[in-house]
Amino acid sequence: MFELKTSRSGAPTLLFNGAYLHSAYDPVREATEAVDRLEWIPSQPIIVMGFGLGYMVEQLLRKATEKGCKPNIHVIEWNPEVLGLAREARDIAGILNSVTLLSVDSRESLDRLDSLREAFAQRAVIFSPPGLAKGRTDLYNMIMETLNRLRMHSRLRRVGLKIAVVSPIYGGSLSTSYYVAEAFRSLGHKVDLFDFAPYEHVLAQVDTVTSVPGHRNQLHNSLCLFLSDLFLARCAEWKPDLVFALAQSPLAPSVFTKLREMKIPSAFWFVEDFRLFPYWKTIAPACDYFFTIQKGAFFEELRSATQHRFGYLPQACAPSLHRPLDLSEEDRARYGSDVSFMGAGYYNRRQFLMGLMQYDFKVWGTGWDANSILFRHVQENARWLSPEDVVRIYNASDININLHSSTYHDGVNPNGDFVNPRTFEIAAIGAFQITDRRELLPDLFEEGKEIVCFSTLDEAREKVDHYLKHPEERRVIAAAAQARALRDHSFEKRMQQALEMILSWDYPRFAHRLEGQTPVERLLEQARGDAELTAFLRRYEDRSEIGFQDIVRDIQNKGGNLDDTEMVFLLLDQLWQERVQRPAS
Repeated sequence: MFELKTSRSGAPTLLFNGAYLHSAYDPVREATEAVDRLEWIPSQPIIVMGFGLGYMVEQLLRKATEKGCKPNIHVIEWNPEVLGLAREARDIAGILNSVTLLSVDSRESLDRLDSLREAFAQRAVIFSPPGLAKGRTDLYNMIMETLNRLRMHSRLRRVGLKIAVVSPIYGGSLSTSYYVAEAFRSLGHKVDLFDFAPYEHVLAQVDTVTSVPGHRNQLHNSLCLFLSDLFLARCAEWKPDLVFALAQSPLAPSVFTKLREMKIPSAFWFVEDFRLFPYWKTIAPACDYFFTIQKGAFFEELRSATQHRFGYLPQACAPSLHRPLDLSEEDRARYGSDVSFMGAGYYNRRQFLMGLMQYDFKVWGTGWDANSILFRHVQENARWLSPEDVVRIYNASDININLHSSTYHDGVNPNGDFVNPRTFEIAAIGAFQITDRRELLPDLFEEGKEIVCFSTLDEAREKVDHYLKHPEERRVIAAAAQARALRDHSFEKRMQQALEMILSWDYPRFAHRLEGQTPVERLLEQARGDAELTAFLRRYEDRSEIGFQDIVRDIQNKGGNLDDTEMVFLLLDQLWQERVQRPAS
């Protein structure tokens, strides 16, 4: 497939299926001219697609040395045999010692490219010499797609979108909306969290006015329309680049139509079971992008509902909250047990968990039947628990039972598909859990290594008995689950995935934000030629916006000795303040 040949200049060259990867005449001259034509500042990182016989990389090193720059060169090679031929043809040890080499020889090794995130954060250039892009074009295309995704994400972080996150009034999605807003902020975006939780008391007051179902529904709809108008008024003023609404947020379907009229894209994350909550049928066609925690049958339904921009987005964890705690003895006594369950008292849980009462077993959460014999295990009179309390329970329990809810099964739902938030939260904490098997779970955690599963009560008891006797096995599995959750299943990762899907579906709609210059980039362009001012402004490259007063405040807060540029900014500020305060003549 690959063959070494001698070029007319006498330097070795390389053939692939009869086509030259380097010049058949003079590969050194070809590489020199290509690198000299390249629009690249040698202080920037550069990602080279293909090593070949090393001529291109050698000339990039030469150019960096001429400019007095420390080379920051990353080379991706997807043809394993090429490096062997290069070593045979030339002495490339010095070249390889001066660059970072990434061998990406399969689809499974694409995740190695994640190490280039920092290079893209420093505005890396991708250099793909035409001749070297031969061989395994399918893998080459996947590599380029991944690199462009990483570059786009880096650009998103620098530029930042204005994202309005919409919460429900109450319920499990409320805390999820807070985690989503935090994740978008950590990704570099400006976030306006439209929090409807303060209106819960209004909703409760509505329910005290009348017990007639028709009247109550009418009042609920009126409140929903009022809150929708509040939100639209906020959007008209703030003009977000994207609205991201959570399940059960009180937005009428007409809101999404009006957002389209305002040219504001909208996304909806339906973190619920589509079989039990059919309101998605009015929301999905109305919004621009729709995310689900289920696939399969739900995707078929969405296709028939004329929603074509939809994607799978599982639940996640918030590492800032879901983390290991050093509990006091008092907390361990209060929250701890050999076996625990935390969650609402759904029908299947009330039946199934009675089979675990022989253990040191605590049940937490609301909705438990006070007349059931299980209630003797329910803690603190089935009170509502704060997220912080829940984290203490997970930390204090030797074994956390995770049974997904069902309103009509006696135990495990044999056809259950989506994975609940609890799965990710317990994992992120580094606590141990035993959960019921779910169709979509194997893609998220590996059974036996990162998570332990059951399908029946007898299997659950067997697993509880085993792991109570083997605490070291619990620790190993819990540690593996924690590593997986923090790497793959944080809300930051999920929101990154959501934005990547949105941009893959509808990039032109956001191009004006992503391809335009940020204020800092405009300042850097205007400062070109002034090395001292350029170096100073590069401190702010990661900010999407910067103003004169922001710079002055940073200098004032810095303390210590100031350089000449900083002194000039403070002098300009002083002159400005004197002019503003000068009385009119």
